[in-house]
Amino acid sequence: MRLGIVLAAAVAAVAAASCSSGGSTSTPAAATSTTSTTSAGAPITEPTSSSPAGPQPLTASFTGVTADTITIAVLSPDFEKIRKLFGVKLDNQDSKPVMQPLIDNLNAGGGINGRRVDAVYRKFLPVGASDADRVCLEVTEDTGVFAVLGGFVGPGAQEANLCLTQLHNTILIGAAGTAEQYARSTAPWIVDSMSPLRQARALVTLLADQGILARKVAIWTSDPQLDTLVPDISDALKAAGSDVLFSGTQSAPASDLVASDDEYRLFLDRAQAEGVEAIYWLGNGLSPPKLGASDAPEIAIYDPFADQIIGVLRNIPDAGKLTIYGVGIFPKPFRKDPLLDQCMKIVEAATDIVVKRPEDTAVGQPDWYTDVADNCEQLDIFRLAATAAGPDLTNDSFLAAAKALGNIKLPGEIAASIRPGKYDVSDATGLAKFDASAYGKGDFVPVGPIRVFD
Repeated sequence: MRLGIVLAAAVAAVAAASCSSGGSTSTPAAATSTTSTTSAGAPITEPTSSSPAGPQPLTASFTGVTADTITIAVLSPDFEKIRKLFGVKLDNQDSKPVMQPLIDNLNAGGGINGRRVDAVYRKFLPVGASDADRVCLEVTEDTGVFAVLGGFVGPGAQEANLCLTQLHNTILIGAAGTAEQYARSTAPWIVDSMSPLRQARALVTLLADQGILARKVAIWTSDPQLDTLVPDISDALKAAGSDVLFSGTQSAPASDLVASDDEYRLFLDRAQAEGVEAIYWLGNGLSPPKLGASDAPEIAIYDPFADQIIGVLRNIPDAGKLTIYGVGIFPKPFRKDPLLDQCMKIVEAATDIVVKRPEDTAVGQPDWYTDVADNCEQLDIFRLAATAAGPDLTNDSFLAAAKALGNIKLPGEIAASIRPGKYDVSDATGLAKFDASAYGKGDFVPVGPIRVFD
């Protein structure tokens, strides 16, 4: 989800998630309660039922599940409120206008094992925990949903995901978390992107592949949750040939722009004095690109989560002075993927929305493409696992089915998989560089080929 919010609402979408030595995310606590019914990594294209042969009656098998319906919640940041409160120009849109046609289409085809999917929609302010906590209580205690799609992102708000997965034992598909949060969760938690550590390591590899990895590097962390990534990233940089001269962490709250600017400025001064050629930036906020462009344009910025700050960069007048690399798929070759094309057709046929490609979307026009891609992928992850879980749909049967999915085809993904111990689905990415003139409004453009990272 490309949020681009000045007050760092994108941080939770890329919050720290420790991985095993093989590069996969930590296993949520719920994964210990069931075992996979097929070998890990077995490729499939459609879900297979794990239920015994012969018909089984549909019952009220779990919270949010009746004989006829499965109730889910779809969460999204309140972009309109963000625009009004902070004056940030954002192209992002709310989920409901595109998600409901996708759900209607799913139900028209028989739903999930004969159950209709019903959705409730909630928006939250992605700054602080209070609004996110309110929404969590509404969808879990007042409504009693089976699963949540989207989840909470933003400083403080991201922590409310534990209100879902731990406090209320509710499945989450969407936002990323930390290893500690996964360990505390009792419900399955599936991330619809590459885990932060896998993504951060991929950036180092891709820079080295292109022969442009700087020799002298410093690491800046603007979110304490991401400090857990620093040792791994430092090791990866050193193994690739870089000298990591020093690192620093922002202590000021992300919402205190003045204090965070001051902290980063001191870090930047030291970087200039010691001849740093690139800053590996882990975190959120506006300071690194803003100050890098104005005070130290000669120092490159490596940001593994750069796709989260498109809106921020477009609001920096001299962003063209920056040399900033990230990972992503720009432009996205899977735009010719029939699964994603079908999602766009479903939305356009049911609404007056015209889904334009990002490069064809002028500044200020709604970015429906990103919204369709995100929501369609999250819904399809849910569909695959819930269908494979069979008629007796519970948290345990859902998790067992998800662990057995292996390699899967998803809208908007070149390569994706779910298996025991790996619950971040995206496996492909490429090196990208920010170009302030791209598509007439500024965007990241590809540098080299897309690679699959298992």
